[in-house]
Amino acid sequence: MGAREDGRSSQSSEHEDVLEAARLVLRYRKTAARRNRIAVVCLSVAVGLSVFAVGVVLF
Repeated sequence: MGAREDGRSSQSSEHEDVLEAARLVLRYRKTAARRNRIAVVCLSVAVGLSVFAVGVVLF
């Protein structure tokens, strides 16, 4: 019976490791998604300002 408990605790430990790795991946993906949104907003602002500047120069 002791071997079973050791096996279960070993499996439990492995499952906890997998869950921790999944949490880290999810956190990384959320951080990457946030950075991508910020980059898209900055790029949009830059394009908008560039278009505005060209419009001011032309007209």
